[in-house]
Amino acid sequence: MALKPKSRLQDISVAILLLPLVFLVLYGLTLSGLITTNAYLGPQRIIFVNQPVIKYEPFINRAGNLIHYITFKNPIDNSAIRLNATRKYKIGEIFSKEMKIGRWGQLYSFN
Repeated sequence: MALKPKSRLQDISVAILLLPLVFLVLYGLTLSGLITTNAYLGPQRIIFVNQPVIKYEPFINRAGNLIHYITFKNPIDNSAIRLNATRKYKIGEIFSKEMKIGRWGQLYSFN
């Protein structure tokens, strides 16, 4: 029994379906590389964030856990930062934390 040869349309369809998957993998690898190099390569600068909370958003995930999101101003460039917090904050309450600025200028903290 001979196998039927694949059509050109079938090859194009498979390529179109796999292209987004390849893009997502490359995007994930790039993002992961940027985050890792920001934290582990080059000079790290420690800053103390003492900023009032601009916005508080509670969120319940699929597992039923309450997650707290706060928004405050970046003390370096005054851009808004949305952060997953460990507790509930009131708007106007001061968020205080020791954080680091990495190689690519991104603010981060391990704890």
